[in-house]
Amino acid sequence: MSKFPDSQTSIPVIFRTNFRDAASYFAAVKFLLTDKDVIYVSNSMSYELFKFLTLLNNTSQTMVALPQNIKAAGSAIKSLNQ
Repeated sequence: MSKFPDSQTSIPVIFRTNFRDAASYFAAVKFLLTDKDVIYVSNSMSYELFKFLTLLNNTSQTMVALPQNIKAAGSAIKSLNQ
């Protein structure tokens, strides 16, 4: 685990399965989910990358806009108090 920070005690793992195969479904139901686990479901191999990149883009745009939104809300509250 030398490539991870010393404080990290686990290694991220990605599992891929095809739920069109019944055996995959029965194997997947045995996985235990914990807090902050992410489940990503795609129904088309050709569209999968696009959907994943769209998800990342939307998440990053939200994180970029958050400080600006907090500043705008603070300004609005100040103007209401005057």
